[in-house]
Amino acid sequence: MTVYTDDISVSMPDVYVLTGVNASAPLVASSIEQAKMLIETVSGVLFHADERSTPIDTADAVWLRKAAVFQAAWLVEQSAVFSRQAVSSLSQDGLSVSAPDSLTFVLAPLAKRALNNCSWAKTGTLRVAEPDSVALDDIAVSDNHPWFPLGAV
Repeated sequence: MTVYTDDISVSMPDVYVLTGVNASAPLVASSIEQAKMLIETVSGVLFHADERSTPIDTADAVWLRKAAVFQAAWLVEQSAVFSRQAVSSLSQDGLSVSAPDSLTFVLAPLAKRALNNCSWAKTGTLRVAEPDSVALDDIAVSDNHPWFPLGAV
């Protein structure tokens, strides 16, 4: 793992280069700070190196930076994103919208995708319950079919 020890920086030219959103727009500067705060909140990783207690991988820093850039560009076009309520579905005038999760109306789609590329999003574990011996005994008693490995029939 290559450890990233610097601040994760996002600037107005970054937003323009990666998204094409006009960097001179007055909302972009405030959107960058709001985007960084949102990405920090969702990811749990702080952008300032002196505030981080654990090291992060260089690739994760790149994805976090991209997530913040996408979020900043998206925020410019959103109205009242901080006052919205998390809803799972909305129906009005015959149209309905269903949100797959509570972040759908708060997090930019490409920012969400960038966060999913971070290493911690890829290392999910499958939890397997402890076997219940009573259930296993019941299966063994009631199973009249012999077990064969796949392909050995």
